[in-house]
Amino acid sequence: MANYKKINNIVVPTSFEVLWRLKTGNFSYAKFDMQKIEYDKPIIFQQVWCMIDKHDMRGKLNVY
Repeated sequence: MANYKKINNIVVPTSFEVLWRLKTGNFSYAKFDMQKIEYDKPIIFQQVWCMIDKHDMRGKLNVY
């Protein structure tokens, strides 16, 4: 499941949920909400914050 927005004529996911499809139903184990997007910048490493579950726990996602 995901929501998309058109930003500078590029369609990007702004929020999405990752889940396992089990026989007993879907199990959601991660949710992400995009707060900021930058592109065409020569940065090797950056850190972004994301929501990792329904209980509003915060985790750091390293993006290379």
